[in-house]
Amino acid sequence: MARSEALGEWLRAELRRRGWSSDALARKMGRSSGATYRWVQGDRPQPETIRLFAEALDADYRALMVLAGHLDEATVDDPPALANLVALLRLARPNAEQEPYVRAILG
Repeated sequence: MARSEALGEWLRAELRRRGWSSDALARKMGRSSGATYRWVQGDRPQPETIRLFAEALDADYRALMVLAGHLDEATVDDPPALANLVALLRLARPNAEQEPYVRAILG
């Protein structure tokens, strides 16, 4: 699994600030406590899960996507639909034939 130390660090700080445990966050998100614990420790969640974090913590989705490494700073000002598409393309595991097309799309 890919690592996202910046997001994990942010989540730990946010949970401390709120006085929440990773179990409390898991309940709020409707996810397992084991999965939430892994994310807090730095495993990178999928964009759909980051949306759940944003909703549960009333945080900016796109800022969390940057922390998770799904978006880079340069794409934050892109329209949300484009930014989400870029994030999904980055998650794709293109084969050798598809890779040049994905690279061209990502710029």
